[in-house]
Amino acid sequence: MSPACSLKQTIPMKAAKPRSASSVLRRQAPGRLLELFYPIYYSVGYAIANTLRSGTLTRQQAAILWLIHSEGVDGTSMRRKDVERFLGDWFEVTNSAISKALRALSRPPHELLNLVEDPNSGREKQIILTSKGIRFVERMMHDGRLHCAWIAERLSDEDLANGMKFMAAVSELAREWPGSLDQAVPRAQRALPANTQRGIRRSGKVAKP
Repeated sequence: MSPACSLKQTIPMKAAKPRSASSVLRRQAPGRLLELFYPIYYSVGYAIANTLRSGTLTRQQAAILWLIHSEGVDGTSMRRKDVERFLGDWFEVTNSAISKALRALSRPPHELLNLVEDPNSGREKQIILTSKGIRFVERMMHDGRLHCAWIAERLSDEDLANGMKFMAAVSELAREWPGSLDQAVPRAQRALPANTQRGIRRSGKVAKP
């Protein structure tokens, strides 16, 4: 029996019920996923973000257009306060910085959006893509798909299918994250494993608070 066949029989790709928490895969997965975080976030994520910027936008400006496209009404309009909420979480920027980004997108040479009064509330603003903005977003998304196609062409069908399934599942779980580790994991379960503590004592390297 080949090693590949043996691995597939030991860790089935599909299971009717969740696998046992004691399995080797589940014990190793958190650490291995954490090791992948920075390469995916900074290398893969930043590279795609740079493609979406089209060489003319800041990351925040590109994110605003992405938000309107993916979360807005008909992909062309969105309430300003919703944009502020998303960007505040993603970039930890102030409302004044977001206002600056919006103004730049509404003025020459961009002229990609307009800010108008919300018909349902005089105190609220709506962000609406201009015809130039709609064309720009279409080009931005097309370039993004081409970037992702370059990645997909270098993966097997199986890896591609499993990767998309995994990313979709993780994206859904991200919406359920309670906001902090204190809320997600009881403090009693957050003590360092005994072997980690022994390793710190042996090395003599203790991080300063």
